[in-house]
Amino acid sequence: MLTLMTPNFSKTARYAFAILAVILASILREALAPVLGKGVPFILFYPAVALAAWFGGFWPGLLSTVLSGFFAWYVFIPPELSIMLFGPTAVGQIIVFFLSSVFICLLAESLHQETRRAQTAELREREQREHLRVTLSSIGDAVIATDARSRVTFMNHVAESLTGWTYEEASGKTLDEVFHIVNEQTRQPVQNPAVGALEQGVIVALANRSVLIAKDGREVPIDDSAAPIHDDIGRVVGVVLVFRDITERRRAENALSTLAAIVQSSEGPS
Repeated sequence: MLTLMTPNFSKTARYAFAILAVILASILREALAPVLGKGVPFILFYPAVALAAWFGGFWPGLLSTVLSGFFAWYVFIPPELSIMLFGPTAVGQIIVFFLSSVFICLLAESLHQETRRAQTAELREREQREHLRVTLSSIGDAVIATDARSRVTFMNHVAESLTGWTYEEASGKTLDEVFHIVNEQTRQPVQNPAVGALEQGVIVALANRSVLIAKDGREVPIDDSAAPIHDDIGRVVGVVLVFRDITERRRAENALSTLAAIVQSSEGPS
């Protein structure tokens, strides 16, 4: 999470911060010299490198490593203000500092790359989700989407009109609360096709002669189908229910049935 701020700063700012961190560490190390003594010349440069690498990534961190190593060598390792090195201890300290600092820089860069990949994936997912939302909102059929627990996560305007529920009202409610259907003739509840789609993981169509009972009591004959939503590994994580008002089709069917009955009765025995 700490690396999330890095992309907001320019390359120049990141390198400037690396230099500033080393300068501040040098000043603080000099101020604490009476307390720290001469045995720990790099003690405050490790945090400087870590901050520079966290803030700027590998190369700013490496710059702070080189500058820190030089300041510690030249100013704080005896003989001070000299580039000469005496004794294996000083050489060992410098080697350990450089190796540790490079590791810190590599770790920070790895975190930066992971964060950038996560941000890219999140942005791509958000764009895809928005594209899907716009697409579903634009089609002529009613659409309701749910999660794996059959709770409403999306409704387009047509679905709002047919069910009498707004998305704000329906969001988070179970589909059975919003999408109440019965058999037109028996008036018995009809199994919601979304249930079958969730349980079986296949597309399920609505039974014939089904009527949607809207929130305000209106009855709308519909037909529909439910399709499961799968994640990347094939698990069912929700369902999409698509349905339409077939009032005109039902009237036409009833009219044809009536006409057929009239014709049949007129053709009876003379």
